Amino acid sequence: MNSPPNNLFFCPEPQHHQLAQIAGGDRFVRLQRHFFHASLLALLGGFGVATSRLPAATDAVHIEPSTIFSAKDIPGGGALHLPSLLVTRRGTVLAVCQMRKSSPGDWGHDTDVILRRSQDGGITWGPTQVIFSEAGVNAVNGPLVEVQENGTIILPFTKVPAGGGSMSDWVQSQISIGGGIWIQSSQDEGKTWSRPVETKPSGPTGWVAWANNSSHGVEFPDGRLVIPGMAQRLEPEFGPSHAMQYSACLLLSDDHGRTWHIGAITPYYGTDEVAVTICGDGSLLASIRINNRQPNDLVRLLARSRDRGESFTESSLVDHLSLNDCHAGLTSAREKSWRGERSVIVHSGPQGGNVQQPLDRSHLSLRLSFDDGQSWPVSKLIATPRKDTEYSDVGVAADGTIMCLYGVDTFSKTESRMELVRFNLRSFEIDRSSFN
Repeated sequence: MNSPPNNLFFCPEPQHHQLAQIAGGDRFVRLQRHFFHASLLALLGGFGVATSRLPAATDAVHIEPSTIFSAKDIPGGGALHLPSLLVTRRGTVLAVCQMRKSSPGDWGHDTDVILRRSQDGGITWGPTQVIFSEAGVNAVNGPLVEVQENGTIILPFTKVPAGGGSMSDWVQSQISIGGGIWIQSSQDEGKTWSRPVETKPSGPTGWVAWANNSSHGVEFPDGRLVIPGMAQRLEPEFGPSHAMQYSACLLLSDDHGRTWHIGAITPYYGTDEVAVTICGDGSLLASIRINNRQPNDLVRLLARSRDRGESFTESSLVDHLSLNDCHAGLTSAREKSWRGERSVIVHSGPQGGNVQQPLDRSHLSLRLSFDDGQSWPVSKLIATPRKDTEYSDVGVAADGTIMCLYGVDTFSKTESRMELVRFNLRSFEIDRSSFN
């Protein structure tokens, strides 16, 4: 293979590169410096994909955040984490998250999956529903996705033994059972849910996979479903001391979510939490967390698929989308104005991190791209700087309103909550003189 340009590195499939030194602990990737200032390859051509429409510049402006879930409502205390936001084809807004019982930590306790529904674009909400609960299980909710043809809502998740105390326990539990996804579905806009059914994604020999946590998936015009996942080698490439060689991946279904297979796998170990969207040119863009970076490496991995999620053909590291090591939100829409329409990609994530405080998850912000992720020229702070905002997900309501669901004070047993903010593009004060 010819050497790629300096600002781009290509992703061989399924060969992987060890970008890391293993330094103990569960999250182990440390990026090599010479990848730090990579930028995304310019996009070419493509075909149109139906996306939600954003309101014109004359519409109403920013709406204050509201609390959707609160730890104060959990008997005995607990915490809320892993937000997922989905707008159905009929306009129902579904907000889903983890309800951690008795402890705010990631592991070592029972965890339920809860949901609230809105039928007016996120203005008012119905009661909280517990859609999965099982004694002795820490349920890790995965990305929501809808089958557009029949309106089926799919919630994938994984079961982790409640006694597990680390990320390693989660990975090893999935390896021990050969990977797999538990799936619940709803035929009535999230009012009721089926009993969970287990399925195991097929894939390359020597790999297992399971659903990633939170966020949402996408559907291509031909009906293919894509959700983020995690993949793991059964036989470590670099020996038994490097057993946790997991990577972010895409899981694909061509039969309305009944069966799944492993698609694109990132070429770097230690990548996990993924947000995906379909761009205006028909490609799939993924924004991916990279764990345990050096303090100066405040970057994310952007990867693009041009074959409906089967492989990543382009990828780069960017240092301005989210200045913290955590999950992000990503969605696509179309902006409408008197000059026409253009595709808009919305990315959410905390901007508070820096060299001195790389774990600062404050300053939750949105970034906008008008060229399918090649550049991100517009930014908007959507949560007060003092808030510890953690993970987020974004969606577009039927009337064009942008919504962001995000966690606040996630690791507080009494103050943890999920907030939702609603707004439109006028809030960004975009200079439309450059509209093209």
